[in-house]
Amino acid sequence: MKISLIFFLLTTSLFSQSQDNQIKDYFNSLNNKTILIEIFENQTVFNANISLNDPKIYFETIEVDSTVSLFENNVITSYDLSKKNIIIENSEKNILDFFSYKNLENASLIKIEIENENSIYYYNFYNNILLISFNNSQRMVKEISLFQSENSIFECKIVDINKYQNPIKFLNIDDSWKTIDWR
Repeated sequence: MKISLIFFLLTTSLFSQSQDNQIKDYFNSLNNKTILIEIFENQTVFNANISLNDPKIYFETIEVDSTVSLFENNVITSYDLSKKNIIIENSEKNILDFFSYKNLENASLIKIEIENENSIYYYNFYNNILLISFNNSQRMVKEISLFQSENSIFECKIVDINKYQNPIKFLNIDDSWKTIDWR
């Protein structure tokens, strides 16, 4: 009886690690890609693009607020197209860090729930709860939610994955832009 219980626990642990590696491998495969996402915020849905070029994460929300933000290391550089401002600020962490597979390596798996063909992964991530819904048949992440003290602070659905596009490359930044450095 003890041997079968130990075998069961060991098998379950190895299965969880294997499944966890699928998620991490998936995020690793997103490097040098642009991801179209739908963000759910305050009962509103809007589109955004996340372009990954390790260690850079570009977050383009031009449709909503005319902004492209670059997250790199501990610095966020935001390009506000409507005001022609470049805002530079420090940030020890940001809510998009999990898209960088190196940062996801620091997340600790709490549990996995299986629902039909989806697996829902619960991670402790920067003392927050990160939920990742992984479609097992398509072998891809479908939805992501980040909770802080039971409040949703980021919720999105992956719509499409495309070839990498640097959104800053297409900005027409000239001498009329103002730089604001808050570091």
